[in-house]
Amino acid sequence: MKRIIKLLLFLGVLTIPVVSIGQEIDWEGWPVPDLRGISPYSINIKLSDGVEKVVEKFYRADEGQIVRISGNGKVFAYVVDRDREPPLDYLLLDPDGS
Repeated sequence: MKRIIKLLLFLGVLTIPVVSIGQEIDWEGWPVPDLRGISPYSINIKLSDGVEKVVEKFYRADEGQIVRISGNGKVFAYVVDRDREPPLDYLLLDPDGS
């Protein structure tokens, strides 16, 4: 009887998730931030793999912090963090900059 109880307790522990990492997927697509009319408060430019990478940081009261990452005249990513606290709200990636 004790073995059965121990086995059931052991199996019960296995069914409880220890670590849960959430990732939300929006199949309709996340909105690209509208940066018209605002200027970046920080611009960082560095040469990496022969490509000039530009990281621009913007601040909007209604959308928090937005980071635009570009290279060779193409935008490759947007990072949106509405509350400026971890974790980031979402990250939009476009590997070929199209």
